[in-house]
Amino acid sequence: EYALNGTLTLPAGLQDGEQVPACVLVHDAGPLDQNASVGASRFFVHLAQELADMGIASIRYDKRTFTYGESDDMTVYDEVVADAVAAANLLSENESVNSDAIFVIGHGFGALVAPYIAQESQGVVDGMVLIGSRPESYAMQVLETADLSDLSREEAGDLRDFIRNLRRKTEAEARAMEMFGRNGYYFWEMEQHNHVNLIMRLELPTYIVQGRNDNVVTENQGWRAWAEELKNYGEFVDYQTYRGLNHMLANDLSVDENGKAQYTVDAGIDVGAVRDIAAWIQSWQEVAQ
Repeated sequence: EYALNGTLTLPAGLQDGEQVPACVLVHDAGPLDQNASVGASRFFVHLAQELADMGIASIRYDKRTFTYGESDDMTVYDEVVADAVAAANLLSENESVNSDAIFVIGHGFGALVAPYIAQESQGVVDGMVLIGSRPESYAMQVLETADLSDLSREEAGDLRDFIRNLRRKTEAEARAMEMFGRNGYYFWEMEQHNHVNLIMRLELPTYIVQGRNDNVVTENQGWRAWAEELKNYGEFVDYQTYRGLNHMLANDLSVDENGKAQYTVDAGIDVGAVRDIAAWIQSWQEVAQ
């Protein structure tokens, strides 16, 4: 019903019968194309190419909202999860892919949704890499940067209280609430599949990665907050940070006067960071075998 253009990238020189680990690349927020293009940056192109050079396959595809736009009743499952699960299933059926080593690599918003994808894959997804993300609820993250100037002080206070207690609201209450141009059900449904709780319950290998010069997610908001939330789950959760790298794991620190990243050049991706991700994935493939 929602066909999407995508690209499967395989390591060069694969022999007959050879199987490699593979990843589903899951976008950050917004209607992004399969390359995760933001400005001049093409994050997923570089990530896919570097992973392939290190012996790991990947699949990337246009986000559903990029191809079909948004709808009033769209959920996170519709927007992201269903297509990522379909991509993981495609990988599992590929003769060049080790079906016991399929990982989700989520970026930003995609990292928050990665545990939800793993849950819905019914065992197809074997692990997760979370890049440039924070464990706080998505609604709270949106609230931080939202322009509430059109709301009265009382209305803004009610919205904040509603979001803080979102997980305890009923579906009917969520559907009756308008939030940031969306029906409140969009945010409520995501909370029913809370990413922190799912990581703890699924106990899948999880690698949390962040550039230390990420101007979208600070270290305190990002990996340090994850480490606090998951401090009792160290046996399957690992962390890595990189000095000088931004939200796209690139060495591009250009920002505007407000400190917002510009991405005016395609700075690529740090090869060392991808090498570490590849080594981590391959180490868990060996455990599975």
